[in-house]
Amino acid sequence: MAKVRFVLLNPKSAGFSFNSYNDKDYNEVFYQTGADNFGNPVKKRVTFKNRVESFDENQKVPARFCPKDEKDRPVQMTVVEFIRNSPFCLEEGDKRTPIHRIKELNSKKAAQISNSKDKDIFRAKSVIYNADANTVSNLSALFGYLGDDEDMRMETCLRACENNPNSVIDAAENDSTEYRAVLKDLLVKGIVEKRGTLLEYKAPRAAKAITLGLDEDDAVSKLMKDKPLYASIKKRLEK
Repeated sequence: MAKVRFVLLNPKSAGFSFNSYNDKDYNEVFYQTGADNFGNPVKKRVTFKNRVESFDENQKVPARFCPKDEKDRPVQMTVVEFIRNSPFCLEEGDKRTPIHRIKELNSKKAAQISNSKDKDIFRAKSVIYNADANTVSNLSALFGYLGDDEDMRMETCLRACENNPNSVIDAAENDSTEYRAVLKDLLVKGIVEKRGTLLEYKAPRAAKAITLGLDEDDAVSKLMKDKPLYASIKKRLEK
Protein backbone atom coordinates (compact mmCIF):
# COMPACT_ATOMS: atom_id res chain seq x y z
CA MET A 1 0.00 0.00 0.00
CA ALA A 2 1.40 3.41 -1.03
CA LYS A 3 2.57 5.67 1.73
CA VAL A 4 2.21 9.45 1.75
CA ARG A 5 4.66 11.40 3.85
CA PHE A 6 4.04 14.72 5.57
CA VAL A 7 6.73 16.86 7.18
CA LEU A 8 6.50 19.41 9.96
CA LEU A 9 7.59 22.82 8.68
CA ASN A 10 9.03 23.63 12.09
CA PRO A 11 11.13 20.71 13.38
CA LYS A 12 10.69 21.98 16.93
CA SER A 13 6.92 21.54 16.74
CA ALA A 14 7.00 17.71 16.94
CA GLY A 15 3.90 16.67 18.78
CA PHE A 16 1.62 18.90 16.73
CA SER A 17 -1.87 17.42 16.40
CA PHE A 18 -5.40 18.34 15.41
CA ASN A 19 -8.78 16.65 15.36
CA SER A 20 -10.96 19.14 13.49
CA TYR A 21 -11.01 22.25 11.32
CA ASN A 22 -13.46 24.38 9.32
CA ASP A 23 -13.63 23.93 5.56
CA LYS A 24 -14.06 26.78 3.02
CA ASP A 25 -17.83 26.73 3.66
CA TYR A 26 -17.25 27.04 7.42
CA ASN A 27 -18.43 23.48 8.09
CA GLU A 28 -16.61 21.68 10.86
CA VAL A 29 -14.63 18.71 9.56
CA PHE A 30 -13.56 16.07 12.06
CA TYR A 31 -12.35 12.48 12.26
CA GLN A 32 -15.11 10.68 14.17
CA THR A 33 -14.42 7.34 15.84
CA GLY A 34 -17.71 6.99 17.68
CA ALA A 35 -19.97 8.77 20.13
CA ASP A 36 -19.96 9.31 23.85
CA ASN A 37 -22.81 8.47 26.25
CA PHE A 38 -24.59 11.69 25.30
CA GLY A 39 -24.39 11.07 21.56
CA ASN A 40 -21.65 13.62 20.99
CA PRO A 41 -19.00 12.64 18.43
CA VAL A 42 -15.67 11.36 19.67
CA LYS A 43 -12.97 13.00 17.55
CA LYS A 44 -9.70 11.22 16.87
CA ARG A 45 -6.53 13.34 16.77
CA VAL A 46 -4.03 13.17 13.91
CA THR A 47 -0.69 13.49 15.66
CA PHE A 48 2.81 14.24 14.39
CA LYS A 49 5.10 12.70 17.00
CA ASN A 50 8.08 12.88 14.62
CA ARG A 51 9.13 15.47 12.09
CA VAL A 52 8.05 13.17 9.24
CA GLU A 53 5.00 10.91 9.47
CA SER A 54 3.71 8.43 6.88
CA PHE A 55 0.09 7.50 6.20
CA ASP A 56 -1.48 4.88 3.92
CA GLU A 57 -2.77 6.75 0.88
CA ASN A 58 -5.83 4.62 0.16
CA GLN A 59 -6.57 3.14 3.54
CA LYS A 60 -10.27 3.22 4.27
CA VAL A 61 -10.84 3.76 7.93
CA PRO A 62 -13.86 2.59 9.93
CA ALA A 63 -14.10 6.08 11.36
CA ARG A 64 -16.42 8.61 9.78
CA PHE A 65 -15.76 12.17 8.71
CA CYS A 66 -17.97 15.20 8.76
CA PRO A 67 -19.43 17.41 7.30
CA LYS A 68 -22.42 15.54 5.91
CA ASP A 69 -23.33 15.15 2.24
CA GLU A 70 -26.60 16.14 0.53
CA LYS A 71 -28.30 13.04 1.99
CA ASP A 72 -27.22 13.98 5.52
CA ARG A 73 -24.59 11.24 5.63
CA PRO A 74 -21.05 11.84 6.94
CA VAL A 75 -18.60 12.35 4.08
CA GLN A 76 -16.16 9.48 3.66
CA MET A 77 -12.45 10.23 3.17
CA THR A 78 -9.10 8.74 4.01
CA VAL A 79 -6.82 10.09 6.70
CA VAL A 80 -4.53 11.44 3.96
CA GLU A 81 -7.43 13.40 2.43
CA PHE A 82 -8.36 14.68 5.88
CA ILE A 83 -4.81 16.01 6.33
CA ARG A 84 -4.50 17.40 2.79
CA ASN A 85 -7.77 19.31 3.08
CA SER A 86 -6.87 20.87 6.40
CA PRO A 87 -5.76 24.53 6.61
CA PHE A 88 -2.62 23.32 8.39
CA CYS A 89 -1.28 21.63 5.26
CA LEU A 90 0.83 23.67 2.84
CA GLU A 91 0.39 22.73 -0.81
CA GLU A 92 3.39 22.51 -3.12
CA GLY A 93 3.95 25.87 -4.82
CA ASP A 94 1.98 27.90 -2.27
CA LYS A 95 3.56 30.61 -0.15
CA ARG A 96 3.83 29.89 3.55
CA THR A 97 1.42 31.61 5.91
CA PRO A 98 1.46 31.40 9.72
CA ILE A 99 -1.34 28.83 9.89
CA HIS A 100 0.58 26.23 7.88
CA ARG A 101 2.33 23.68 10.08
CA ILE A 102 2.80 20.65 7.79
CA LYS A 103 3.61 19.94 4.15
CA GLU A 104 3.17 16.90 1.95
CA LEU A 105 6.43 15.53 0.58
CA ASN A 106 5.35 15.21 -3.03
CA SER A 107 8.53 15.04 -5.09
CA LYS A 108 6.69 14.56 -8.41
CA LYS A 109 4.51 17.64 -7.96
CA ALA A 110 7.48 19.67 -6.71
CA ALA A 111 9.46 18.69 -9.80
CA GLN A 112 6.59 19.69 -12.08
CA ILE A 113 6.34 23.12 -10.42
CA SER A 114 10.11 23.53 -10.51
CA ASN A 115 10.25 22.65 -14.21
CA SER A 116 7.41 25.04 -14.97
CA LYS A 117 9.12 27.90 -13.12
CA ASP A 118 12.44 27.14 -14.81
CA LYS A 119 10.74 27.49 -18.19
CA ASP A 120 9.20 30.82 -17.16
CA ILE A 121 12.58 32.10 -15.96
CA PHE A 122 14.20 31.02 -19.23
CA ARG A 123 11.50 32.84 -21.24
CA ALA A 124 11.84 36.00 -19.12
CA LYS A 125 15.63 36.06 -19.45
CA SER A 126 15.34 35.54 -23.20
CA VAL A 127 13.11 38.62 -23.34
CA ILE A 128 15.73 40.67 -21.45
CA TYR A 129 18.70 39.45 -23.51
CA ASN A 130 16.86 40.27 -26.74
CA ALA A 131 15.54 43.65 -25.58
CA ASP A 132 17.03 46.95 -26.68
CA ALA A 133 18.80 49.26 -24.23
CA ASN A 134 15.76 51.51 -23.80
CA THR A 135 13.50 48.58 -22.88
CA VAL A 136 16.02 47.27 -20.35
CA SER A 137 16.26 50.78 -18.87
CA ASN A 138 12.48 51.03 -18.50
CA LEU A 139 12.16 47.55 -17.02
CA SER A 140 14.98 48.09 -14.53
CA ALA A 141 13.25 51.30 -13.39
CA LEU A 142 10.06 49.34 -12.76
CA PHE A 143 11.96 46.80 -10.70
CA GLY A 144 13.76 49.36 -8.55
CA TYR A 145 16.91 50.63 -10.27
CA LEU A 146 16.76 54.17 -11.68
CA GLY A 147 20.47 54.73 -12.25
CA ASP A 148 22.46 54.93 -15.50
CA ASP A 149 24.78 51.97 -15.02
CA GLU A 150 23.95 49.51 -17.80
CA ASP A 151 25.34 46.50 -15.93
CA MET A 152 23.17 47.32 -12.92
CA ARG A 153 20.14 47.72 -15.16
CA MET A 154 20.73 44.28 -16.64
CA GLU A 155 21.39 42.73 -13.21
CA THR A 156 18.17 44.25 -11.84
CA CYS A 157 16.15 42.81 -14.72
CA LEU A 158 17.73 39.36 -14.45
CA ARG A 159 17.11 39.30 -10.70
CA ALA A 160 13.46 40.14 -11.39
CA CYS A 161 13.39 37.21 -13.85
CA GLU A 162 14.43 34.87 -11.04
CA ASN A 163 11.93 36.25 -8.53
CA ASN A 164 8.89 36.85 -10.72
CA PRO A 165 9.46 35.87 -14.36
CA ASN A 166 5.87 36.40 -15.45
CA SER A 167 5.85 40.00 -14.25
CA VAL A 168 8.94 40.66 -16.42
CA ILE A 169 7.30 39.13 -19.49
CA ASP A 170 4.06 41.04 -18.87
CA ALA A 171 5.90 44.35 -18.39
CA ALA A 172 7.99 43.85 -21.54
CA GLU A 173 4.82 43.34 -23.57
CA ASN A 174 2.86 46.20 -21.97
CA ASP A 175 2.64 49.52 -23.84
CA SER A 176 2.44 51.42 -20.55
CA THR A 177 5.84 50.25 -19.27
CA GLU A 178 7.82 53.20 -20.66
CA TYR A 179 5.37 55.71 -19.18
CA ARG A 180 5.32 53.94 -15.83
CA ALA A 181 9.13 53.87 -15.68
CA VAL A 182 9.39 57.57 -16.56
CA LEU A 183 6.75 58.40 -13.94
CA LYS A 184 8.75 56.56 -11.25
CA ASP A 185 11.85 58.55 -12.20
CA LEU A 186 9.86 61.80 -12.10
CA LEU A 187 8.58 60.95 -8.63
CA VAL A 188 12.04 60.08 -7.30
CA LYS A 189 13.47 63.35 -8.62
CA GLY A 190 10.60 65.41 -7.27
CA ILE A 191 9.46 66.64 -10.68
CA VAL A 192 6.10 65.00 -10.05
CA GLU A 193 4.83 65.13 -6.48
CA LYS A 194 2.41 62.98 -4.53
CA ARG A 195 -0.20 64.55 -2.30
CA GLY A 196 -1.79 61.54 -0.67
CA THR A 197 -2.45 59.35 -3.70
CA LEU A 198 -2.89 62.38 -5.99
CA LEU A 199 -0.05 63.03 -8.47
CA GLU A 200 0.70 66.61 -9.51
CA TYR A 201 3.15 68.24 -11.91
CA LYS A 202 4.11 71.91 -11.84
CA ALA A 203 5.89 73.18 -14.91
CA PRO A 204 8.60 75.85 -14.51
CA ARG A 205 7.06 79.33 -14.15
CA ALA A 206 3.55 77.80 -14.16
CA ALA A 207 1.00 79.45 -11.88
CA LYS A 208 -0.38 76.20 -10.57
CA ALA A 209 0.22 72.46 -10.70
CA ILE A 210 -1.41 70.08 -13.16
CA THR A 211 -3.17 67.04 -11.72
CA LEU A 212 -1.89 63.97 -13.54
CA GLY A 213 -4.17 61.49 -11.83
CA LEU A 214 -5.75 60.17 -8.68
CA ASP A 215 -3.06 57.48 -8.47
CA GLU A 216 -0.13 56.12 -10.50
CA ASP A 217 -2.32 54.08 -12.85
CA ASP A 218 -4.47 57.11 -13.55
CA ALA A 219 -1.39 59.27 -14.18
CA VAL A 220 0.11 56.71 -16.56
CA SER A 221 -3.14 56.63 -18.50
CA LYS A 222 -3.13 60.45 -18.81
CA LEU A 223 0.49 60.55 -19.99
CA MET A 224 -0.22 57.89 -22.62
CA LYS A 225 -3.12 59.93 -23.98
CA ASP A 226 -1.54 63.40 -23.75
CA LYS A 227 1.64 63.02 -25.84
CA PRO A 228 2.63 66.76 -25.76
CA LEU A 229 2.36 66.81 -21.96
CA TYR A 230 4.38 63.58 -21.71
CA ALA A 231 7.10 64.97 -24.00
CA SER A 232 7.40 68.20 -22.04
CA ILE A 233 7.60 66.43 -18.67
CA LYS A 234 10.07 63.85 -19.96
CA LYS A 235 12.40 66.65 -21.12
CA ARG A 236 12.81 67.65 -17.47
CA LEU A 237 14.67 64.37 -16.90
CA GLU A 238 17.18 65.22 -19.61
CA LYS A 239 18.34 68.43 -17.97
